[in-house]
Amino acid sequence: MKELGGREAPASEGRPQAAEGGWLIPRQAAGPLVVVAAGILLALAVRGPGIVLLMAGYVWLAFTALDVSLAVFVLVASIPVGLTLHGHGVRYSDLMAIAMGLGLLWKHREVGLRQLAGRVFPRAWAAPLVALLFFAVLSLVHAQSRLGATVKILELVEFFVVIVAVAADMGLSHRSWRLVLAALFLSGAAMAVYGIVQFLWALGPPSFQVYADHVRASGTYGQPNVFGAFMDQLLPLGVALVVLGPWKGLRGRPWLAGAVVLIALGVWVSFSRGSWVADVAAIGLMGLFVYANRRQLVAPYIGWGIALPIVLFGVATVLGKIHIVPNFAAAHSKHYSVGGRLVSITNGIHSYDNQQRLLIWGSALTAIRQHLLTGVGMGEFHNWIATRMPKGLVGVPPQASNLYLEIGADTGVFGIVAVIWLQYRWFAQSVKAIWNRFGELDPWFYALAVGSLGVFTAFSVHNLVDYMIDHGVIVPLLLAMGLIAAIVRDGRTRAAARDGAER
Repeated sequence: MKELGGREAPASEGRPQAAEGGWLIPRQAAGPLVVVAAGILLALAVRGPGIVLLMAGYVWLAFTALDVSLAVFVLVASIPVGLTLHGHGVRYSDLMAIAMGLGLLWKHREVGLRQLAGRVFPRAWAAPLVALLFFAVLSLVHAQSRLGATVKILELVEFFVVIVAVAADMGLSHRSWRLVLAALFLSGAAMAVYGIVQFLWALGPPSFQVYADHVRASGTYGQPNVFGAFMDQLLPLGVALVVLGPWKGLRGRPWLAGAVVLIALGVWVSFSRGSWVADVAAIGLMGLFVYANRRQLVAPYIGWGIALPIVLFGVATVLGKIHIVPNFAAAHSKHYSVGGRLVSITNGIHSYDNQQRLLIWGSALTAIRQHLLTGVGMGEFHNWIATRMPKGLVGVPPQASNLYLEIGADTGVFGIVAVIWLQYRWFAQSVKAIWNRFGELDPWFYALAVGSLGVFTAFSVHNLVDYMIDHGVIVPLLLAMGLIAAIVRDGRTRAAARDGAER
Protein backbone atom coordinates (compact mmCIF):
# COMPACT_ATOMS: atom_id res chain seq x y z
CA MET A 1 0.00 0.00 0.00
CA LYS A 2 1.35 3.42 -0.95
CA GLU A 3 1.03 6.59 1.00
CA LEU A 4 0.03 9.77 -0.77
CA GLY A 5 3.61 10.81 -1.19
CA GLY A 6 4.37 7.66 -3.16
CA ARG A 7 6.42 5.94 -0.43
CA GLU A 8 5.63 2.28 0.17
CA ALA A 9 3.96 1.75 3.54
CA PRO A 10 4.44 -1.61 5.23
CA ALA A 11 1.24 -3.54 5.82
CA SER A 12 0.32 -4.20 9.44
CA GLU A 13 1.47 -7.59 10.58
CA GLY A 14 -1.50 -9.91 10.75
CA ARG A 15 -3.94 -7.06 10.25
CA PRO A 16 -6.42 -7.65 7.41
CA GLN A 17 -6.93 -4.72 5.07
CA ALA A 18 -10.59 -4.39 4.16
CA ALA A 19 -11.48 -3.61 0.58
CA GLU A 20 -12.51 -0.04 -0.11
CA GLY A 21 -15.24 -1.01 -2.58
CA GLY A 22 -18.65 -2.53 -2.01
CA TRP A 23 -21.78 -1.38 -0.27
CA LEU A 24 -21.45 0.40 3.04
CA ILE A 25 -24.76 -0.99 4.34
CA PRO A 26 -24.97 -4.79 4.72
CA ARG A 27 -27.98 -6.59 3.28
CA GLN A 28 -29.37 -7.67 6.66
CA ALA A 29 -29.77 -4.01 7.68
CA ALA A 30 -32.20 -3.20 4.85
CA GLY A 31 -35.38 -4.40 6.58
CA PRO A 32 -34.88 -2.59 9.90
CA LEU A 33 -33.78 0.56 8.07
CA VAL A 34 -37.06 0.59 6.12
CA VAL A 35 -38.98 0.37 9.42
CA VAL A 36 -36.85 3.18 10.93
CA ALA A 37 -37.49 5.39 7.88
CA ALA A 38 -41.23 4.64 8.03
CA GLY A 39 -41.23 5.59 11.72
CA ILE A 40 -39.53 8.90 10.99
CA LEU A 41 -42.06 9.75 8.27
CA LEU A 42 -44.97 8.78 10.52
CA ALA A 43 -43.53 10.85 13.38
CA LEU A 44 -43.71 13.95 11.19
CA ALA A 45 -47.50 13.57 11.18
CA VAL A 46 -48.24 11.67 14.40
CA ARG A 47 -45.35 11.97 16.80
CA GLY A 48 -46.09 9.26 19.40
CA PRO A 49 -46.86 6.29 17.11
CA GLY A 50 -44.08 7.39 14.77
CA ILE A 51 -41.47 7.27 17.52
CA VAL A 52 -42.76 3.86 18.66
CA LEU A 53 -42.38 2.51 15.10
CA LEU A 54 -38.99 4.21 14.76
CA MET A 55 -37.71 2.61 17.96
CA ALA A 56 -39.10 -0.82 17.05
CA GLY A 57 -37.13 -0.72 13.81
CA TYR A 58 -34.08 0.65 15.58
CA VAL A 59 -34.02 -2.13 18.18
CA TRP A 60 -34.21 -4.63 15.33
CA LEU A 61 -31.34 -2.80 13.63
CA ALA A 62 -29.19 -2.75 16.80
CA PHE A 63 -29.51 -6.53 17.13
CA THR A 64 -28.91 -7.10 13.40
CA ALA A 65 -26.22 -4.60 12.33
CA LEU A 66 -24.74 -2.75 15.28
CA ASP A 67 -22.45 -0.53 13.23
CA VAL A 68 -25.35 0.63 11.05
CA SER A 69 -27.37 1.47 14.16
CA LEU A 70 -24.44 3.62 15.34
CA ALA A 71 -24.45 5.44 11.98
CA VAL A 72 -28.17 6.17 12.36
CA PHE A 73 -27.58 7.42 15.91
CA VAL A 74 -24.80 9.72 14.70
CA LEU A 75 -27.02 11.07 11.94
CA VAL A 76 -29.94 12.01 14.19
CA ALA A 77 -28.35 12.65 17.62
CA SER A 78 -28.37 16.42 17.12
CA ILE A 79 -32.10 16.60 16.30
CA PRO A 80 -33.88 17.77 19.48
CA VAL A 81 -37.07 15.70 19.18
CA GLY A 82 -38.00 13.02 21.68
CA LEU A 83 -39.99 11.85 24.64
CA THR A 84 -40.20 13.53 28.03
CA LEU A 85 -40.02 11.73 31.37
CA HIS A 86 -40.64 13.46 34.70
CA GLY A 87 -39.60 16.82 33.32
CA HIS A 88 -36.17 15.59 32.21
CA GLY A 89 -35.60 15.41 28.47
CA VAL A 90 -35.36 11.80 27.32
CA ARG A 91 -34.73 11.95 23.59
CA TYR A 92 -35.04 9.17 21.13
CA SER A 93 -31.25 9.28 20.89
CA ASP A 94 -31.21 8.17 24.55
CA LEU A 95 -33.48 5.28 23.66
CA MET A 96 -31.24 4.45 20.71
CA ALA A 97 -28.24 4.29 23.03
CA ILE A 98 -30.09 1.83 25.27
CA ALA A 99 -30.89 -0.31 22.22
CA MET A 100 -27.25 -0.25 21.10
CA GLY A 101 -26.08 -1.22 24.57
CA LEU A 102 -28.40 -4.23 24.56
CA GLY A 103 -27.29 -5.05 21.02
CA LEU A 104 -23.65 -5.00 22.10
CA LEU A 105 -24.35 -7.34 25.03
CA TRP A 106 -26.30 -9.67 22.74
CA LYS A 107 -23.53 -9.71 20.15
CA HIS A 108 -20.99 -10.83 22.79
CA ARG A 109 -23.35 -12.97 24.86
CA GLU A 110 -21.21 -16.09 24.50
CA VAL A 111 -17.92 -14.64 25.74
CA GLY A 112 -16.78 -14.76 29.33
CA LEU A 113 -17.53 -12.05 31.85
CA ARG A 114 -13.99 -10.68 31.73
CA GLN A 115 -14.03 -10.40 27.95
CA LEU A 116 -17.48 -8.81 28.05
CA ALA A 117 -16.24 -6.22 30.56
CA GLY A 118 -13.37 -5.48 28.18
CA ARG A 119 -15.90 -4.82 25.42
CA VAL A 120 -18.05 -2.55 27.57
CA PHE A 121 -15.07 -0.72 29.10
CA PRO A 122 -12.27 -0.64 26.48
CA ARG A 123 -8.89 -0.93 28.15
CA ALA A 124 -7.74 2.42 26.78
CA TRP A 125 -10.21 4.33 28.98
CA ALA A 126 -11.47 1.80 31.55
CA ALA A 127 -9.74 2.98 34.73
CA PRO A 128 -10.47 6.75 34.53
CA LEU A 129 -14.03 6.11 33.32
CA VAL A 130 -14.81 3.77 36.21
CA ALA A 131 -13.35 6.34 38.62
CA LEU A 132 -15.44 9.15 37.13
CA LEU A 133 -18.63 7.08 37.32
CA PHE A 134 -17.87 6.09 40.92
CA PHE A 135 -17.52 9.70 42.04
CA ALA A 136 -20.62 10.67 40.04
CA VAL A 137 -22.66 8.06 41.94
CA LEU A 138 -21.11 9.22 45.22
CA SER A 139 -22.31 12.75 44.47
CA LEU A 140 -25.92 11.64 45.00
CA VAL A 141 -25.27 12.14 48.73
CA HIS A 142 -25.79 15.92 48.51
CA ALA A 143 -27.86 16.22 45.32
CA GLN A 144 -30.86 18.53 45.66
CA SER A 145 -32.65 16.53 42.98
CA ARG A 146 -31.57 12.88 43.08
CA LEU A 147 -33.71 12.18 40.02
CA GLY A 148 -31.98 14.92 38.05
CA ALA A 149 -28.53 13.76 39.20
CA THR A 150 -29.39 10.15 38.31
CA VAL A 151 -30.42 11.21 34.80
CA LYS A 152 -27.07 12.98 34.38
CA ILE A 153 -25.18 9.90 35.60
CA LEU A 154 -27.10 7.77 33.10
CA GLU A 155 -26.11 10.26 30.39
CA LEU A 156 -22.45 9.74 31.32
CA VAL A 157 -22.99 6.00 30.95
CA GLU A 158 -24.80 6.53 27.62
CA PHE A 159 -22.08 8.75 26.21
CA PHE A 160 -18.77 7.49 27.58
CA VAL A 161 -19.63 3.82 28.04
CA VAL A 162 -22.26 2.74 25.50
CA ILE A 163 -21.40 4.91 22.48
CA VAL A 164 -17.65 4.55 22.96
CA ALA A 165 -17.97 0.76 23.42
CA VAL A 166 -20.11 0.36 20.29
CA ALA A 167 -17.67 2.48 18.26
CA ALA A 168 -14.68 0.53 19.57
CA ASP A 169 -16.47 -2.72 18.78
CA MET A 170 -16.26 -1.90 15.07
CA GLY A 171 -12.54 -2.57 15.34
CA LEU A 172 -10.54 -1.51 12.29
CA SER A 173 -13.27 -2.24 9.77
CA HIS A 174 -12.99 0.19 6.87
CA ARG A 175 -16.59 -0.36 5.83
CA SER A 176 -18.01 0.33 9.29
CA TRP A 177 -15.95 3.45 9.92
CA ARG A 178 -16.64 4.82 6.44
CA LEU A 179 -20.36 4.41 7.05
CA VAL A 180 -20.32 6.03 10.49
CA LEU A 181 -18.11 8.92 9.40
CA ALA A 182 -20.24 9.51 6.30
CA ALA A 183 -23.20 9.90 8.67
CA LEU A 184 -21.18 12.21 10.91
CA PHE A 185 -20.10 14.57 8.13
CA LEU A 186 -23.52 14.53 6.50
CA SER A 187 -25.00 15.59 9.84
CA GLY A 188 -22.26 18.20 10.31
CA ALA A 189 -22.66 19.65 6.83
CA ALA A 190 -26.44 19.86 7.21
CA MET A 191 -26.05 21.56 10.59
CA ALA A 192 -23.52 23.98 9.12
CA VAL A 193 -25.91 24.93 6.28
CA TYR A 194 -28.68 25.48 8.82
CA GLY A 195 -26.37 27.67 10.91
CA ILE A 196 -25.27 29.72 7.90
CA VAL A 197 -28.94 30.31 6.96
CA GLN A 198 -29.63 31.40 10.56
CA PHE A 199 -26.73 33.82 10.37
CA LEU A 200 -27.73 35.35 7.05
CA TRP A 201 -31.48 35.66 7.64
CA ALA A 202 -31.26 36.59 11.33
CA LEU A 203 -33.18 33.51 12.45
CA GLY A 204 -32.45 33.89 16.12
CA PRO A 205 -33.13 36.05 19.20
CA PRO A 206 -31.86 39.63 19.48
CA SER A 207 -29.30 38.53 22.10
CA PHE A 208 -27.48 36.62 19.33
CA GLN A 209 -27.12 39.69 17.09
CA VAL A 210 -23.87 40.26 15.18
CA TYR A 211 -23.04 43.03 12.70
CA ALA A 212 -26.10 45.18 12.00
CA ASP A 213 -28.71 42.60 11.07
CA HIS A 214 -27.42 39.05 11.46
CA VAL A 215 -27.33 36.58 14.34
CA ARG A 216 -24.84 34.03 15.62
CA ALA A 217 -25.52 30.54 14.29
CA SER A 218 -26.92 28.12 16.86
CA GLY A 219 -28.10 25.18 14.73
CA THR A 220 -30.61 22.93 16.44
CA TYR A 221 -28.81 23.38 19.75
CA GLY A 222 -30.37 26.74 20.57
CA GLN A 223 -27.03 28.16 21.74
CA PRO A 224 -24.16 29.43 19.54
CA ASN A 225 -21.35 28.13 21.75
CA VAL A 226 -22.78 24.60 21.62
CA PHE A 227 -23.15 24.81 17.83
CA GLY A 228 -19.58 26.07 17.64
CA ALA A 229 -18.36 23.18 19.80
CA PHE A 230 -19.88 20.64 17.41
CA MET A 231 -18.30 22.42 14.45
CA ASP A 232 -14.88 22.83 16.08
CA GLN A 233 -14.63 19.10 16.88
CA LEU A 234 -15.56 18.16 13.31
CA LEU A 235 -13.14 20.51 11.55
CA PRO A 236 -9.81 18.90 12.61
CA LEU A 237 -11.16 15.43 11.85
CA GLY A 238 -12.30 16.58 8.40
CA VAL A 239 -9.00 18.30 7.62
CA ALA A 240 -7.09 15.16 8.63
CA LEU A 241 -9.22 12.93 6.40
CA VAL A 242 -8.99 15.23 3.37
CA VAL A 243 -5.21 15.71 3.60
CA LEU A 244 -3.94 12.47 5.16
CA GLY A 245 -6.52 9.93 4.08
CA PRO A 246 -6.35 7.52 1.14
CA TRP A 247 -8.01 10.09 -1.15
CA LYS A 248 -6.54 13.21 -2.73
CA GLY A 249 -8.53 16.28 -1.86
CA LEU A 250 -11.34 17.27 -4.20
CA ARG A 251 -10.61 14.53 -6.72
CA GLY A 252 -10.99 11.76 -4.16
CA ARG A 253 -14.07 12.61 -2.10
CA PRO A 254 -15.61 15.93 -3.19
CA TRP A 255 -18.52 15.48 -0.78
CA LEU A 256 -16.08 15.30 2.15
CA ALA A 257 -14.13 18.32 0.94
CA GLY A 258 -17.39 20.25 0.56
CA ALA A 259 -18.45 19.24 4.07
CA VAL A 260 -15.14 20.48 5.49
CA VAL A 261 -15.61 23.88 3.80
CA LEU A 262 -19.14 24.20 5.21
CA ILE A 263 -18.02 23.13 8.68
CA ALA A 264 -15.12 25.60 8.65
CA LEU A 265 -17.53 28.39 7.77
CA GLY A 266 -19.85 27.09 10.47
CA VAL A 267 -17.09 27.56 13.05
CA TRP A 268 -16.81 31.25 12.04
CA VAL A 269 -20.53 32.07 12.02
CA SER A 270 -20.96 30.60 15.49
CA PHE A 271 -18.98 33.63 16.72
CA SER A 272 -17.78 31.38 19.55
CA ARG A 273 -14.37 32.52 20.71
CA GLY A 274 -13.91 29.18 22.47
CA SER A 275 -14.44 27.36 19.16
CA TRP A 276 -12.00 29.59 17.29
CA VAL A 277 -9.23 29.12 19.86
CA ALA A 278 -9.99 25.39 20.10
CA ASP A 279 -9.45 24.88 16.38
CA VAL A 280 -6.28 26.98 16.33
CA ALA A 281 -4.90 24.67 19.04
CA ALA A 282 -6.13 21.50 17.31
CA ILE A 283 -4.84 22.40 13.84
CA GLY A 284 -1.53 23.55 15.32
CA LEU A 285 -0.92 20.37 17.33
CA MET A 286 -1.93 18.11 14.44
CA GLY A 287 0.40 20.07 12.20
CA LEU A 288 3.40 19.14 14.34
CA PHE A 289 2.73 15.45 13.72
CA VAL A 290 2.11 16.01 10.02
CA TYR A 291 5.47 17.77 9.81
CA ALA A 292 7.18 14.93 11.70
CA ASN A 293 5.53 11.95 9.94
CA ARG A 294 4.18 13.16 6.58
CA ARG A 295 6.39 16.10 5.66
CA GLN A 296 5.45 15.80 1.99
CA LEU A 297 1.88 16.70 2.95
CA VAL A 298 2.71 19.88 4.89
CA ALA A 299 1.72 22.15 1.97
CA PRO A 300 -1.81 20.69 1.48
CA TYR A 301 -2.23 20.58 5.26
CA ILE A 302 -1.45 24.30 5.49
CA GLY A 303 -3.89 24.89 2.64
CA TRP A 304 -6.80 23.09 4.30
CA GLY A 305 -5.99 23.78 7.93
CA ILE A 306 -4.76 27.39 7.78
CA ALA A 307 -5.37 29.04 4.38
CA LEU A 308 -8.96 27.80 4.07
CA PRO A 309 -10.07 29.20 7.48
CA ILE A 310 -8.40 32.53 6.65
CA VAL A 311 -10.27 32.73 3.34
CA LEU A 312 -13.52 31.82 5.07
CA PHE A 313 -12.86 34.52 7.65
CA GLY A 314 -13.04 36.96 4.76
CA VAL A 315 -16.17 35.26 3.43
CA ALA A 316 -17.87 35.52 6.84
CA THR A 317 -16.93 39.20 7.04
CA VAL A 318 -18.36 39.90 3.58
CA LEU A 319 -21.56 37.98 4.37
CA GLY A 320 -21.90 40.03 7.55
CA LYS A 321 -22.10 43.19 5.45
CA ILE A 322 -24.92 41.87 3.27
CA HIS A 323 -28.24 43.34 4.42
CA ILE A 324 -30.75 40.58 3.84
CA VAL A 325 -32.94 41.61 6.78
CA PRO A 326 -32.40 45.39 6.94
CA ASN A 327 -34.99 46.07 9.65
CA PHE A 328 -33.73 43.55 12.18
CA ALA A 329 -34.49 45.06 15.59
CA ALA A 330 -32.37 43.96 18.52
CA ALA A 331 -32.85 45.79 21.77
CA HIS A 332 -29.74 45.78 23.98
CA SER A 333 -27.73 43.90 21.36
CA LYS A 334 -23.95 43.81 21.35
CA HIS A 335 -23.30 44.22 17.61
CA TYR A 336 -20.46 41.73 17.41
CA SER A 337 -18.39 41.24 14.27
CA VAL A 338 -15.91 38.55 13.33
CA GLY A 339 -13.02 40.96 13.78
CA GLY A 340 -14.46 42.31 17.02
CA ARG A 341 -14.75 38.83 18.48
CA LEU A 342 -11.17 38.10 17.48
CA VAL A 343 -9.96 41.24 19.23
CA SER A 344 -12.07 40.41 22.30
CA ILE A 345 -10.11 37.19 22.81
CA THR A 346 -7.15 39.32 23.95
CA ASN A 347 -9.18 41.84 25.92
CA GLY A 348 -8.64 40.10 29.24
CA ILE A 349 -11.32 40.02 31.90
CA HIS A 350 -12.87 43.41 31.29
CA SER A 351 -15.69 42.48 28.93
CA TYR A 352 -19.21 41.94 30.26
CA ASP A 353 -19.26 38.29 29.19
CA ASN A 354 -15.97 37.58 30.91
CA GLN A 355 -17.12 39.29 34.10
CA GLN A 356 -20.22 37.09 34.19
CA ARG A 357 -18.11 33.99 33.60
CA LEU A 358 -15.75 34.94 36.44
CA LEU A 359 -18.71 35.22 38.81
CA ILE A 360 -19.85 31.74 37.79
CA TRP A 361 -16.35 30.34 38.23
CA GLY A 362 -16.09 31.88 41.69
CA SER A 363 -19.34 30.22 42.70
CA ALA A 364 -18.12 26.88 41.35
CA LEU A 365 -14.95 27.16 43.44
CA THR A 366 -17.09 27.88 46.49
CA ALA A 367 -19.18 24.78 45.80
CA ILE A 368 -15.99 22.71 45.51
CA ARG A 369 -14.64 24.04 48.82
CA GLN A 370 -17.92 23.37 50.62
CA HIS A 371 -18.39 19.87 49.15
CA LEU A 372 -14.79 18.82 48.56
CA LEU A 373 -15.26 15.04 48.50
CA THR A 374 -18.77 14.49 47.15
CA GLY A 375 -19.74 17.60 45.21
CA VAL A 376 -23.28 18.96 45.07
CA GLY A 377 -24.62 16.21 42.80
CA MET A 378 -23.96 15.27 39.17
CA GLY A 379 -25.41 18.02 36.99
CA GLU A 380 -26.68 19.88 40.07
CA PHE A 381 -24.45 22.96 40.11
CA HIS A 382 -27.16 25.06 38.43
CA ASN A 383 -29.57 24.14 41.25
CA TRP A 384 -26.93 24.92 43.86
CA ILE A 385 -26.05 28.36 42.47
CA ALA A 386 -29.75 29.26 42.03
CA THR A 387 -30.06 29.58 45.81
CA ARG A 388 -26.68 31.30 46.24
CA MET A 389 -26.58 33.86 43.42
CA PRO A 390 -23.51 36.09 43.65
CA LYS A 391 -24.04 39.84 43.38
CA GLY A 392 -23.82 40.99 39.76
CA LEU A 393 -24.78 37.68 38.13
CA VAL A 394 -27.77 38.39 35.89
CA GLY A 395 -29.22 34.87 35.62
CA VAL A 396 -28.88 31.27 36.76
CA PRO A 397 -26.29 29.58 34.52
CA PRO A 398 -27.06 26.09 33.18
CA GLN A 399 -23.51 25.00 34.07
CA ALA A 400 -20.20 26.34 35.37
CA SER A 401 -18.80 27.36 31.93
CA ASN A 402 -15.73 25.21 32.59
CA LEU A 403 -15.44 21.44 32.36
CA TYR A 404 -13.19 21.04 35.37
CA LEU A 405 -15.09 23.42 37.62
CA GLU A 406 -18.43 21.88 36.65
CA ILE A 407 -17.22 18.33 37.32
CA GLY A 408 -15.54 19.51 40.54
CA ALA A 409 -18.68 21.27 41.76
CA ASP A 410 -20.83 18.28 40.78
CA THR A 411 -18.67 15.39 41.98
CA GLY A 412 -15.91 16.82 44.17
CA VAL A 413 -12.18 17.21 43.74
CA PHE A 414 -11.63 13.54 42.90
CA GLY A 415 -14.01 13.97 39.98
CA ILE A 416 -11.62 16.60 38.61
CA VAL A 417 -8.75 14.15 39.02
CA ALA A 418 -10.70 11.48 37.09
CA VAL A 419 -11.43 13.89 34.22
CA ILE A 420 -7.80 15.02 33.98
CA TRP A 421 -6.73 11.37 34.06
CA LEU A 422 -9.13 10.56 31.23
CA GLN A 423 -7.88 13.49 29.15
CA TYR A 424 -4.28 12.47 29.74
CA ARG A 425 -5.17 9.03 28.38
CA TRP A 426 -6.79 10.62 25.31
CA PHE A 427 -3.59 12.37 24.35
CA ALA A 428 -1.19 9.62 25.40
CA GLN A 429 -3.01 6.86 23.53
CA SER A 430 -3.66 8.88 20.38
CA VAL A 431 -0.02 10.00 20.19
CA LYS A 432 1.09 6.37 20.60
CA ALA A 433 -1.27 5.38 17.79
CA ILE A 434 0.15 8.09 15.51
CA TRP A 435 3.69 6.90 16.30
CA ASN A 436 2.69 3.30 15.45
CA ARG A 437 3.14 1.97 19.00
CA PHE A 438 0.15 -0.31 18.35
CA GLY A 439 1.22 -1.34 14.86
CA GLU A 440 1.56 0.34 11.48
CA LEU A 441 -1.58 2.22 10.41
CA ASP A 442 -2.67 2.52 6.78
CA PRO A 443 -3.43 6.05 5.49
CA TRP A 444 -7.12 5.74 6.41
CA PHE A 445 -6.59 4.94 10.08
CA TYR A 446 -3.52 7.16 10.34
CA ALA A 447 -5.69 10.08 9.22
CA LEU A 448 -8.35 9.10 11.75
CA ALA A 449 -5.77 8.85 14.54
CA VAL A 450 -4.40 12.33 13.79
CA GLY A 451 -7.95 13.66 13.46
CA SER A 452 -8.85 12.09 16.80
CA LEU A 453 -5.95 13.92 18.43
CA GLY A 454 -7.40 17.11 16.94
CA VAL A 455 -10.86 16.30 18.31
CA PHE A 456 -9.43 15.70 21.80
CA THR A 457 -7.52 18.98 21.61
CA ALA A 458 -10.52 21.02 20.41
CA PHE A 459 -12.76 19.56 23.11
CA SER A 460 -10.21 20.11 25.90
CA VAL A 461 -9.43 23.69 24.91
CA HIS A 462 -13.03 24.77 24.31
CA ASN A 463 -14.14 23.26 27.60
CA LEU A 464 -11.82 25.56 29.49
CA VAL A 465 -14.54 28.18 28.98
CA ASP A 466 -17.62 25.96 28.52
CA TYR A 467 -19.08 22.60 29.52
CA MET A 468 -20.03 20.71 26.39
CA ILE A 469 -21.11 17.24 27.49
CA ASP A 470 -24.54 17.04 25.89
CA HIS A 471 -26.52 15.30 23.16
CA GLY A 472 -25.21 15.54 19.63
CA VAL A 473 -22.40 17.98 20.32
CA ILE A 474 -20.25 15.30 21.96
CA VAL A 475 -20.61 12.69 19.19
CA PRO A 476 -17.27 13.47 17.42
CA LEU A 477 -15.43 13.09 20.73
CA LEU A 478 -17.09 9.74 21.49
CA LEU A 479 -16.27 8.39 18.02
CA ALA A 480 -12.64 9.52 18.44
CA MET A 481 -12.48 7.68 21.75
CA GLY A 482 -13.94 4.56 20.13
CA LEU A 483 -11.50 4.73 17.23
CA ILE A 484 -8.41 5.06 19.42
CA ALA A 485 -9.72 2.30 21.72
CA ALA A 486 -10.11 0.04 18.66
CA ILE A 487 -6.52 0.76 17.57
CA VAL A 488 -5.22 0.03 21.07
CA ARG A 489 -7.22 -3.21 21.34
CA ASP A 490 -6.10 -4.36 17.89
CA GLY A 491 -2.46 -3.70 18.70
CA ARG A 492 -2.60 -5.49 22.04
CA THR A 493 -4.41 -8.47 20.52
CA ARG A 494 -1.80 -8.88 17.81
CA ALA A 495 1.04 -8.44 20.33
CA ALA A 496 -0.46 -11.16 22.52
CA ALA A 497 -0.79 -13.45 19.50
CA ARG A 498 2.88 -12.91 18.59
CA ASP A 499 3.96 -13.62 22.16
CA GLY A 500 1.91 -16.83 22.17
CA ALA A 501 3.42 -17.95 18.87
CA GLU A 502 6.95 -17.30 20.13
CA ARG A 503 6.33 -19.46 23.17
